[in-house]
Amino acid sequence: MNNQNFVPFLQKNWEEAGFQKPALIQSKVYDLISEGKNLVGIAPTGSGKTLAYLLRLINRLEAGIPSQVLVLTSSQELAMQVVEVARSWISGSGMKVQPLIGGIIGRNTWPCAGIDYGKKNQSSQHQNTRI
Repeated sequence: MNNQNFVPFLQKNWEEAGFQKPALIQSKVYDLISEGKNLVGIAPTGSGKTLAYLLRLINRLEAGIPSQVLVLTSSQELAMQVVEVARSWISGSGMKVQPLIGGIIGRNTWPCAGIDYGKKNQSSQHQNTRI
């Protein structure tokens, strides 16, 4: 993983976060994610796992080209963690992050976080959508 290959807004956020080098989990999975490989990354809490996969996903999005990323999680809490991390790292990109929490009370839910890069003049019609 070479942070010099980041898109400009991601490089700026990397520098502002004060990172000198990627965490171990980040450097180990970046190329695998870049190659489209499936993987399971196991690392301690607080080691940078969420950012490990978000960095590559966010870096693949191109400015001005409408696109979306959907991250499925196992819990609402994890979905909100992904949303918070993604929001901080897309700063300056014009992208939006939207949590989508679904289900029926008393039944399973399928939370996720979505990153959307659309046209700036589109309305935020899905701002508080529950599925």
